[in-house]
Amino acid sequence: MAAVSWKTIENNENLEVYCLIWLDVSVNRSRENVQAQLQLLKVINHVLTFDDDQRCLHYIKNLAKDDRIILVVSGKFGRSIVPEIANMQQISSIYVYCFDKKGNEQWSQHFPKVKAVVNQLNELFLLVESDYSQQQLDKIDEQLSIKVFDDRQVSIDSAYEQFLHSQLLIDCLIRMSSSSNSKHELTDFCKQYYKKNYTDIMNIKEFENNYSSEKALWWYTKHSFLSRLLNKALRDQNINLLFLFRFFIRDIGYQLGKDKCSSTIRAYRSQLMSRENFEILQRSVGKFISINSFLSANIDQKQTRSSLHLHISSPEMEKVFFEIEASSNLYNVRPFNNIEPHSYFPKTNQVLFMVGSIFRIDKIEYHQDNILNIRISLCSINDQDLKPFSEHMHKSLDIGQTNIMQFSNILCRMNKFDEAEKYYRRYLNQLPIGHRDIANCYHAFGKLAESKKNFPSSLKWLKKSLEIYSQISKSDDTFTGEVYNDIATVYLKTNDYTKAVKSYRNALDIWTTSDDNNHPRIALCLNNIGFVYQMQKKYSEALEYYQQALKVSKKIHPENHPDIAMAYRNRAQIYELIGEYQQALASYEKAMKIYRYSLPATKIHVNEIEKSIRQVSSKLK
Repeated sequence: MAAVSWKTIENNENLEVYCLIWLDVSVNRSRENVQAQLQLLKVINHVLTFDDDQRCLHYIKNLAKDDRIILVVSGKFGRSIVPEIANMQQISSIYVYCFDKKGNEQWSQHFPKVKAVVNQLNELFLLVESDYSQQQLDKIDEQLSIKVFDDRQVSIDSAYEQFLHSQLLIDCLIRMSSSSNSKHELTDFCKQYYKKNYTDIMNIKEFENNYSSEKALWWYTKHSFLSRLLNKALRDQNINLLFLFRFFIRDIGYQLGKDKCSSTIRAYRSQLMSRENFEILQRSVGKFISINSFLSANIDQKQTRSSLHLHISSPEMEKVFFEIEASSNLYNVRPFNNIEPHSYFPKTNQVLFMVGSIFRIDKIEYHQDNILNIRISLCSINDQDLKPFSEHMHKSLDIGQTNIMQFSNILCRMNKFDEAEKYYRRYLNQLPIGHRDIANCYHAFGKLAESKKNFPSSLKWLKKSLEIYSQISKSDDTFTGEVYNDIATVYLKTNDYTKAVKSYRNALDIWTTSDDNNHPRIALCLNNIGFVYQMQKKYSEALEYYQQALKVSKKIHPENHPDIAMAYRNRAQIYELIGEYQQALASYEKAMKIYRYSLPATKIHVNEIEKSIRQVSSKLK
């Protein structure tokens, strides 16, 4: 991208981890400096210029913590801004470009991130290029995207949900079919993004003309636009970019798994890690983590560890050394391999683990050289401790090839509604007339409109979906019941209780015909009907349906399941409303006991029930 002044930075998104910032009052005033910016663009694609230190400081402070900056600053501005930013983790390195080299060396020597004070542009170019190339080679300062698996946190936005969603997204992408146009979509985007960068344009054209799936690892390990864009897209979950990269991600996975390792691999990785992220791992010893980027490691322990000694310690970052064990006997794991035969760089001893690989944190210990050792081992999704998660994965995504519909469904689960709608529409436009998924797309549009509280639009789409299902499906099709259930929910939200009950009963009739009478969705529907009657103050009818829901939930769930607690709580509320306080108290206490067992995910329910118990108890006195 072209170098820009502070006036246009808001519209100049950086899709890579690194950017170069040049702060100097005369940065855009001379022809020499403008030419210098063009030279720097050959090294780093994203160059921003500032002639005001406060605007520059504001920009830096508003960057994501995982972004990295190489700062070129004048001596005058350096004296004021460097003390403020030197300890920020976004700052990778600083170069002071000035006339008074000796004078600026005196103050700058107190800041380890100041790599050099220079007064010649050619020297500056060489230093920045060397610095950036080393960063691309070892990637020590690029933060890993790590999600922790905690099966005791199953609420929305919990660690469990984030872990699940990241795995579903990756799994869907690598199993999604691609069209012959997929590569062209990616290269067209990249040509536009890198249009001012001659070096990258040449790489893009070479990729467009010569790429094949057998060369995926060669292209990934080459320091080009591909790995730079992909790594940040994975870290930030940039959905549009990840979709464009889907064929490339799949090809890397296929190449990693093609020649499976025949022996256990021990590999090592040096990493600078924010103190915040390290503390999360420290609390997660014995738990599972997924690394949602490609994880590169090296089989040379001594060489890998020595690279950490070259980096200067800073208060906000920890030096971490990963010791990784990966057994060749594991099944149902993301692929990994020593990629030396396929790498752009020969004799690297590099091991690459597929994006989404799951590890267990075995041990964390401090070493005498102020480096933190973290031992992790690759795990199979078949691990007994991951059984609930693997079952959830299987229910969410069947085996075999995935499509854009499933991709969009996952985006909905992640609450990325705008992106989901975009891909539902893309999928709809590809479908032939009469395809069943047309009704599925209409159903999805209805759910999306409901999430935006556009209830008239939601009902329109849901009814269109129901009309198609009624024509192409049997009368007891379970998905038709789901559409009726969703229509009822919209009626409920618009206070049209009569239509809500009618639609819920239609759903219940279908589900009790197609399922046995002990299915979770039947309990859900019974609860929903009970809630409508509760809103209408028809408490005897509400209690009847809540009792039925509780009976079904007890049959299908273990005794400490949250759905049983919900049924007890619903029943307690009705008892309280009709003045049966003793029975209300008993039901609240049963719900409380289950919710306490399910902590911490259900802590909010515990707090609410404690309040209800106090209210009911006061009425019994």
